[in-house]
Amino acid sequence: VENKRIVIITNSLVNSLYGAKLLSVLRKDGFNSDLIQVPDGEKYKSLSIAKYLYDELLKRKADRITALISLGGGVMGDLTGFVAATYMRGLPLVHIPTTLLAQIDSSIGGKVAVDHPLAKNIIGSFYQPKAVYTDPEVLQTLSDKDIKNGIVEAIKVAVIKSPDFFKWLEKNIDQLLKKHKELLCEVVKEAISLKVDIVLKDPWENGLRKVLNFGHSIGHALEVEAGYQDLSHGEAVALGMLIETKIARNRG
Repeated sequence: VENKRIVIITNSLVNSLYGAKLLSVLRKDGFNSDLIQVPDGEKYKSLSIAKYLYDELLKRKADRITALISLGGGVMGDLTGFVAATYMRGLPLVHIPTTLLAQIDSSIGGKVAVDHPLAKNIIGSFYQPKAVYTDPEVLQTLSDKDIKNGIVEAIKVAVIKSPDFFKWLEKNIDQLLKKHKELLCEVVKEAISLKVDIVLKDPWENGLRKVLNFGHSIGHALEVEAGYQDLSHGEAVALGMLIETKIARNRG
């Protein structure tokens, strides 16, 4: 960070767990650090919240070399990434993902976006972070539902790319749902490796990378229909994979 200025963007829950700690560490290392809190939930991944963040950055006189840190799950990463990509034509971006889904999927690959009432992730860009810092230890604070949401994305990339990883997930699913630390570390490491291999071969999603949308075409439609609040992303993708698999099977 050239001018040692950092703005953390997070939500109330993650802020209560890690916000003060991260600010303290950054300030101790000489960074001029600030934090902006936004509401949590997919329905807040919107242009109106992005505008609020632009306003807050302007109040803080954020310039082109002010770095943004997304601290939270997939919503926070997408929203912060979108703001970083568009404010002053691009700010340095760092992700610190705190959910399993964000650690193994949404923080990897450079897709950033906000939603429209009629379509999910329709307003966005490709914008790579300068770094992604992943600590599986924070997964111990997650709800059972959040763990399941992340495992859905692990299953997705396993189906796409690794029968061996799929078998491993089948074997260890019960312990993963109990948040077994070493096994969660393995999931994070393997899922990231598989996704990175695909992204590096097709960073702009012109061909091969489209396989990572498995379950998402229908899943996103379900999320829109649910108003971005009654169905989690993991639940929607799980249903999407089931439906898309049935369609593929029926087509032979």
